[in-house]
Amino acid sequence: MKFANVLLFATAAVAAPALVERQQTTAVSVIVDAANGLNNTVQTSITEINNIINSITNNVDAELTVLIQAQLTSNIRAIATAITTATNSTVGATTGLVNGTAGGLAQLTQDDVAAIINALKTIALAIDAIRKLIVTINTTLPAAIKKLVQKEVSAVNAAIPLLVAPLSAFIVDLQASIASGTTVTTNLVDVLKSIVDVLKTLIGSVGLGGLLGL
Repeated sequence: MKFANVLLFATAAVAAPALVERQQTTAVSVIVDAANGLNNTVQTSITEINNIINSITNNVDAELTVLIQAQLTSNIRAIATAITTATNSTVGATTGLVNGTAGGLAQLTQDDVAAIINALKTIALAIDAIRKLIVTINTTLPAAIKKLVQKEVSAVNAAIPLLVAPLSAFIVDLQASIASGTTVTTNLVDVLKSIVDVLKTLIGSVGLGGLLGL
């Protein structure tokens, strides 16, 4: 074998683990960034929506109704968009980890898994905050104003399972990897189970348990 070919194979052998590590780092970072982005948008929008709701009195004239609708619509749409953005990012990253194109679950370090779990907790808490917001909207807003933002609220409800379902499936795969000892980590199965329980509650709260088989 020519020296050039030997050098090529040797270089490839060294580069392959580095490539896998970069892919894993990228996948984990994508999940973490998606979780933080979702949470930031949700918290900001919820604060603004609650401020709007708290400012509403029983006597709302037509001009004020238009202003309130515009503000509520903008913030509720921002939440729906944030959910969709998080879905697009996390589904690609988690799929890559499960099928091995992003290095695979078996190659994750304990720090990687801890970062993913924290991100999943952040997402679960953000979605729970959204669920509570929707309850507040449905029970607090005057009927006339609630009707004006129903389309946006429905869009949020429709977006939630598109994020929750693939994350639930990913958590099952991650649990299995941890339990089998394939993933290098310890004492994380119970944490993951608690996140699954939160996600199941969220799914049930919007009537999707049967649809998703949970």
